[in-house]
Amino acid sequence: MANEILLRTPALADAPFIAALSNELGYDVTPTAMSARIATLTEHPDHHLVVAVVSDEIAGWIQVHTYESLESGYHAEIVGLIVGVRFRRNGIGRLLTEEAINWSRRRHAEVLVVRSNVVRKESHHFYPSVGFELSKTQAVYRMRLCV
Repeated sequence: MANEILLRTPALADAPFIAALSNELGYDVTPTAMSARIATLTEHPDHHLVVAVVSDEIAGWIQVHTYESLESGYHAEIVGLIVGVRFRRNGIGRLLTEEAINWSRRRHAEVLVVRSNVVRKESHHFYPSVGFELSKTQAVYRMRLCV
């Protein structure tokens, strides 16, 4: 990719593009709902949202946050990383992940965690290539609280 990759905080106007990227991976969300999420999360100091922009187009995004648990201490976790299908294999995921790592270090997190669905085969090669080690597999259970 010959174009420069710019990393920045998302703006509310980015919501339709961020939603479209999320929808590419099956996380259906409307631009209106995404706008509300961006507005809320950018106000929280324990969350860090970054978009990657290539030629004025949102090519990907990452969200990382910190939390403290009795079980394992102060951690950071990448809770979302998406690079648009047209932009993959151009270093965008690596840049976004480096941003998350650096932010987590500045927050003095003890560990940075990322979870990846077993069906996302590409990510199981990507994360070890940027320094993550597989630590466990698990089942995830959900309970819908709102209709």
